[in-house]
Amino acid sequence: MSETQRHVRGEIGGAGTEVGNSFVLPRYQWHLRSSVVPGSADGLVDTLLELRGISRAGADAFLSPPYEDSLHDPVLLPQCTAAVARLVRALDAAEPVAIFGDYDVDGITASALLADVLRGLGAPVVTVELPHREEGYGLTGAAVRRLIPPHTLLITVDNGMSATAAVAEAIARGADVIILDHHTVQGALPPGALVVHPALPSSWYPNAHLAAVAVAWKVASLLLREKGRAGDEKFLLDLVALGTLADSMPLVGENRALVFWGLEVLRRSRRPGFHVLAEQAGIALSEITAESAIFKLIPRLNAAGRLRHASLALDLVRATESADARRYARELDAVNTERRQLTEEFFEEAIRSLPSPLPGILV
Repeated sequence: MSETQRHVRGEIGGAGTEVGNSFVLPRYQWHLRSSVVPGSADGLVDTLLELRGISRAGADAFLSPPYEDSLHDPVLLPQCTAAVARLVRALDAAEPVAIFGDYDVDGITASALLADVLRGLGAPVVTVELPHREEGYGLTGAAVRRLIPPHTLLITVDNGMSATAAVAEAIARGADVIILDHHTVQGALPPGALVVHPALPSSWYPNAHLAAVAVAWKVASLLLREKGRAGDEKFLLDLVALGTLADSMPLVGENRALVFWGLEVLRRSRRPGFHVLAEQAGIALSEITAESAIFKLIPRLNAAGRLRHASLALDLVRATESADARRYARELDAVNTERRQLTEEFFEEAIRSLPSPLPGILV
């Protein structure tokens, strides 16, 4: 180790790793926020909660968040009430509805949730379209021309905020547009569309970090309430938990309650696809945790959009017959295995390309 390396190592105050003739610095400099050494498991939990600003009195609500008290009324979401009113009109008039989603787990679960609710409330035609990764993210003019006509209501989920031209084309072709999104707001909103988004500059909604599936769930909750089906939304929380975990939303406040209770619903899910997918992953759905969902179920659902088409994952989520679900689960498992093999090959190729000694920037 050179004198310069020793000096840098001393400055950052952390251990590094010798690789060949080069010295790889640690990524982080760790600062301990507490000098207290817990004397028991309970003491460790208390210390960890305290470092997160949670008192002993608030620990129970954090670890086991109450359902009703943790959730915010969907009417607080910008334009949610107007969007639900438009959905009620579409249902009453038996209009054909198109849903345009995204190819990741958040977009897939949000699309499935909304489609299942609309079909359950009697919508005669609900078409779900997910883009292929090669087509790029978001609503396009080509997608609009495929869907409108015949559909007279277009709903984008997990996209739409930046699709100003495509939204304008949809409106020009005779459809109303509802955007359910959570991505960063940049510039003006697409004119003429109803935009339901928790973090609009004008929003008073207390939780700015909802996943797209949670935004869709909020709209569905209010719609079910309007249609005299309040309470049915609880059975959709398995989808909300998966989408929220997949998009790495902060698990505090309302999001924590959605995932906590969503995992409870997932363990008893009415969807055969989740049961057979868990079986393929070698886990028991009845014992699913956030960790096993993230490392076992979500990668398999995501693999479809990465190497095939996200519609495969959507078909599994919406399957009502076990035989169909099993076929989709086997295919998803095979695609995920292929994804893992490709990842390993790319990693090994990157390792082989490294010179010796290692440069300051690594592949």
